[in-house]
Amino acid sequence: MIAGSYWWSRYGDFPPGDFNQPHHGAVIAYYRKRRGWTQQDLAIAAGVEWRTVREWEAIAMLNDTARRIFLAKLLRIPPALFGLDWRLLGYRDAYGTPTNQQPLSELAAEDAYYHYEDILALAWQARRQGTLSNYLYRLSRCLQRLELATQQAPAHDREAWQALLCRYYRLAAEIERDQGASDPGARQRVLQYYATALRLAEELEDPQLAGATWMSLTEAQLEYGDLAEAKRAAEGALQYAERVQPVLRGNIYLVSAAAHAPFAAEDDGLRSQCRRWQEQAAVLAYRRPPEDDGSFLKLNLAGVHHERAKTLLVFGQQQGERRLLQQAREELALAWQALTPDLVLWQLYFSLTEARLHLAANELEASARSAKDALKLAQFMRSRQGQEQVQQLYERLQQRDANNPYVLHLGAELGLL
Repeated sequence: MIAGSYWWSRYGDFPPGDFNQPHHGAVIAYYRKRRGWTQQDLAIAAGVEWRTVREWEAIAMLNDTARRIFLAKLLRIPPALFGLDWRLLGYRDAYGTPTNQQPLSELAAEDAYYHYEDILALAWQARRQGTLSNYLYRLSRCLQRLELATQQAPAHDREAWQALLCRYYRLAAEIERDQGASDPGARQRVLQYYATALRLAEELEDPQLAGATWMSLTEAQLEYGDLAEAKRAAEGALQYAERVQPVLRGNIYLVSAAAHAPFAAEDDGLRSQCRRWQEQAAVLAYRRPPEDDGSFLKLNLAGVHHERAKTLLVFGQQQGERRLLQQAREELALAWQALTPDLVLWQLYFSLTEARLHLAANELEASARSAKDALKLAQFMRSRQGQEQVQQLYERLQQRDANNPYVLHLGAELGLL
């Protein structure tokens, strides 16, 4: 484990447990020792057998919510470490005023910390599977309620809630990015969400949150075509690369190569650096690091090969070398082979890259076919961003041959004829 790389690191050096929470047993043992208690002392205070305490301290997650509430009160454990809303412990406000006005069952159903965590994880999974549109209304409500809960959280628990809110802002930015670069309102909201997430991450001095946000901002600026800002954001991400978990580190290396490649036309050293970043990401991907680091990112060989293909395409266009375009084709073929069927979003990205590769080789029919595949995926996902990128490809194809029947058919599919 890298010190400081989990959201809970500010509370203690706990190993990871389940559902992006610290190991509950380690938390119990830590706070028991802080009180100067032996396991037998805790057993007496809790009214259980000594062997029960030993079981608690060995388990990754206590599933009994009532037991977690009781232990949090008894050992003075910050509720977020147990995936609990601070209001479940009987507080009404940030000053710790007790209350019994709202039933605990209602809070457990609607506002528990782990509830927000679960929705966050489901939303990221849905985004990769292309079904995020089914969650949009629920996510909007969750963000509003989470902002209020964070403001009201007691001081001892507020940092954990701020870390959770930071990750929600990053997700909100990803959702707005799907609205496409042509929507100025969506673009402004994206940049505002990332700015707010970065402010929280830096206030918390959390390298994992800051690195993930800078990385996602780099991707957004690349989509918007603002290459100078993308490069600046990548440099922001790189300053955290050695302080974060392997999955995020690999993604930072990949996006940094993508952001710097456009500036490497006459810079052999920068081209070599881009390749080194990709090699570093490949080494990490071969090790198959666990992906439950809270960044909700994936790092696998499919992604590494795809990023290599994109960079080789850029280098090939810069230098006019067909050899590099052929290498890009080979990398993309490897990416398709390694891709798993659940990553619908990646299928969209791969199809767009495939269409651009065919276009660079002046293979208009193949480019139009790949663009049509990308369009079907974008329509399935209701991704305006994906549809915009297909339209941009269509416009470039039209410039090459406006009378090509495959290009005309793509235009018809886009509704532009």
